[in-house]
Amino acid sequence: MTNALVMILALTLWHECRGEPWAGKMSVASVIYARAEGRPDRMKAVVFAKKQFSCWNRRSKTRLAAPEIRNAADMRAWRECWTIAECLAAGTFKPSIKASYYHERQAKPSWARRMVAVKAVGRHVFYQAKRKAA
Repeated sequence: MTNALVMILALTLWHECRGEPWAGKMSVASVIYARAEGRPDRMKAVVFAKKQFSCWNRRSKTRLAAPEIRNAADMRAWRECWTIAECLAAGTFKPSIKASYYHERQAKPSWARRMVAVKAVGRHVFYQAKRKAA
């Protein structure tokens, strides 16, 4: 586990879901985990993949931005993001849901039609790919 990986994962969680409850942060982390197939050595590539996590998109205003801690709630959120990121990076994370995709509730991405909704948590809806018929 490297501090750089923990920081990348914590920043991803911060920018993607800092206002969410613990369950929401765990669900977003579960998507990272699923896409990386549980392997910490793949997680950096997962979060930096083009157009996958909006906070790392080239034109994102939050790209490479440090967290802005303005109050106790922000500090609590940052600590939660960091704690979850440490577990992801150490390989000790236990996913809370089986999902590989998500979006904010108000968004209507075209890709969601090709997915199966797994669960709504906080402001996000989580999905898995549809299984192909045998």
